[in-house]
Amino acid sequence: MRSIRYFLKSYIHLFVFIFLIVISVLLIINAQNNVIKNIKSYGLTFFSSFQFGFSGISNTFSGISDYFGDLKKVEEELALTQKKLRESYDIIDEIEDLQMQNRKLRAVIGYFFTIPSLYDRTVKVIPAQVIAKQPGNYAFSITINKGKKDGVRVNMPVIAPYGSIETGEHQGLVGKTVVVGESTSVVLPLYNDAFYISALFKDIEYEGLVNGLGENTDHVLMQYVEKNAKADIKYGDLVVSSGLGQLYPRGIHIGTVKAIKAKPYETSMECEIEPVVKFSRLENVFVVMRDKSIDN
Repeated sequence: MRSIRYFLKSYIHLFVFIFLIVISVLLIINAQNNVIKNIKSYGLTFFSSFQFGFSGISNTFSGISDYFGDLKKVEEELALTQKKLRESYDIIDEIEDLQMQNRKLRAVIGYFFTIPSLYDRTVKVIPAQVIAKQPGNYAFSITINKGKKDGVRVNMPVIAPYGSIETGEHQGLVGKTVVVGESTSVVLPLYNDAFYISALFKDIEYEGLVNGLGENTDHVLMQYVEKNAKADIKYGDLVVSSGLGQLYPRGIHIGTVKAIKAKPYETSMECEIEPVVKFSRLENVFVVMRDKSIDN
């Protein structure tokens, strides 16, 4: 027993030192566990923030992808709509072309009924196209694509449609054939100063003689009208062919009154007549053929 007390007394400092070391190790281990827990906690918080950020970025990219997908669909729908719109415009153009052709066809058919003397089995019309015009403000001569082989002869009247379905379709005087070839003919237009035609006012039936004034004048002149007609004639009155001389059928429209000239010392008066046919837009004409054509 004495030896044990002696042993303890001799090594007490060593035991205390070892005890302190053990306590210190235990404290250190405990502290390390707390630090590790804190680090773990901080790490989880830190990485969870990153995870939230990455999740948000992922959602953002997903949203952008969906947006561009929707945008592509919109662009495809827009392209399809534009295609359908272009097709609609093409259909509208085709309809307008058909309507124009229909109007022209109706105008051609209407010729046979709007002038009584053209629908009496003794008269027929030959359709033709204008293929050349002599240069100038107003055509000095016109060439058409019909000639002798088509039945065209010299001094045949040439007419053309004017007006519309809404305002009424009529035939206006273009001129007469003066040179006829095998397949083409030259037409002397009523603007030409060598052109003459017996005419009258459609509503009041005063007569006169219409002649051209040259290619640089936008009207023709009606001469030798009775002076007494001045009170009855109005601006815009229609002048038509009278049928005298049997060259031109009666009732072909020539033009409308543009000005009235009555001089006190003359026994007759004159009227400026604006032709109803627009020569600048002249494309299709008809040559009027009768059983007994007058040749020079």
